[in-house]
This record gives sequence, structure tokens and C-alpha cells, in this order.
Amino acid sequence: MKKIILFFLILVSLSAYSQDNVIKIGISGVGYGDFALNYERVITPHSAMNLTVGYLNPNASLIDFDNLFSSSGGVELNKLKSGFHASVDYKFYVGKKLAPRGFYVAPYLRYFHYSMLLNDEIGGDLFDVNTTISSVGLGFQIGYHWVVYDRISIDWYFFGVGAEYLIPKLVYTTDKNNFDYSTIVGDVREVFTGWDYFEKRLKTNPSADNMTAKLPTFFPGIKTGLTIGFAF
Repeated sequence: MKKIILFFLILVSLSAYSQDNVIKIGISGVGYGDFALNYERVITPHSAMNLTVGYLNPNASLIDFDNLFSSSGGVELNKLKSGFHASVDYKFYVGKKLAPRGFYVAPYLRYFHYSMLLNDEIGGDLFDVNTTISSVGLGFQIGYHWVVYDRISIDWYFFGVGAEYLIPKLVYTTDKNNFDYSTIVGDVREVFTGWDYFEKRLKTNPSADNMTAKLPTFFPGIKTGLTIGFAF
């Protein structure tokens, strides 16, 4: 029993001087239903690996998405579904302070997936549009990590830029029997008339059951946020 107590006291005393691990929760995305958990592990005296996983729950969002999707063109939001994201960044801490404290520069890789159900009216016919959006992003971010009282973590990554490979996928279906989905291809493509970059990348595939449209594109990426947590 004495050995167990001694071992426990040694661990406590060591943890008082070393914070090689940090558990953090994201607070900047809670307003729009993004709940993220971060784990940071110190690798060297001036670097650390940070892993993030997040769950998107639009039902907990403070944003009125119905207004964002309202359109005079007949497209309406039917249902927002859940999504998830994950990222990994390697943080290089600069200056005299040791990781995980101080300014840092961090290259990152992230993945995002989200889905929703839209309604679209084309030629007097109403279509369900099952929509998924996936993206892979690569970039770098700059931030500052405070560890207050050797325990409380405040991590603010205030500037992050990169490139995102975005893949929206829209699947059009209707209740009409024996509907010819090739008849709506022109209407869907017409939305991007005059936008050469998107028009060239739009891929449509009508079949007997649906019409699928994909638009793989590159977009600039932005990454900012704030987390709070516990260092140990």
C-alpha cells in the first residue's frame, strides 16, 4: 500500500512540472452546432502533434439555415443532417518558451463531410436533392497557446490559410414513375452558365432512378478557432 501511495505522489509531482498532454474542446463553433474535441501531445521541446475530431449537429445551431437557403429559383432546404470533420496539425513552437506554450506555426491536413436534403422545382416538377459535401484541405495556421496555472489551456489559432478540394454531390429524385432524368440535365447545368471554372468541372449522370451531379473544385481554405482545455 505504501508503494502505491508513493508511486501516486511521484506521478502528481511530475505532472506539476510537465504538461506533455492537453485535452481541449472547441468553443468557437458551438454557435453553429460544431462540437470538437482536441488532443495535443508534445513531441519535442518545441513541437507537438494536435489531433481534432468534430461532430456537426445542425439542430443545436443558433443560425437560421432556412433563410440562408431561401431562393427565388425554387431551391429550398428540407432537412439538415449531421456531419463530421477531422484534422491533424504539427505545431512548431517558436521563441524561448517550450511546448505547449507560446506562438506556433502549424501545417495541417483536414477532412470534412456533411449532408442535407434540398427540394428543387424544375419545370413544374418537385425533386428531392440529397446533397453531400466532402472536402480535403491542406494548409498552415498561426496561433498562440496559453497554459494558465500549469493546467488551464487556451489555444487560439487566429490565422490559417490553405487549399480545399471540395466535392459536392447532388442526387435528384422524384416520385414520378418512369421519369426521364436526362430532361433536367440542361436545367441543372444552366445554373453555372457564364461560370467557366464551374461549368467545365460539373459532371452530370442521368440514370433510370436519378440524376447525379458532381462538382469537384478547388477553393481557398480558412482555418481559425479557439479551444479551452486541461494540460497534464
